Amino acid sequence: MKIYDVCNDYSLELSEHTELPAGYRWLEREVTINGQYVKAKLGYDKTHNELSFFATYSEAKLDGQYI
Repeated sequence: MKIYDVCNDYSLELSEHTELPAGYRWLEREVTINGQYVKAKLGYDKTHNELSFFATYSEAKLDGQYI
C-alpha cells in the first residue's frame, strides 16, 4: 500500500508512513485522478476533521497529483 500526505493545496506527497496511522478516520472511496479511477482510503484527523492521508494499492504514480 502506498500512503500519501495530503498537502494544504490537496496535492499528494509520498508519505514516510508504511502502515495506516492510528488516530484517523478512514473512509474508502473511488476517486478519479487524471482520468484514472483509483480505489483509495482517505484518512481524516479525528480531532480537526481535516483530510490528512490518501492511501491506495494502485501502482499509478500519484506523487504531485491533485485530488
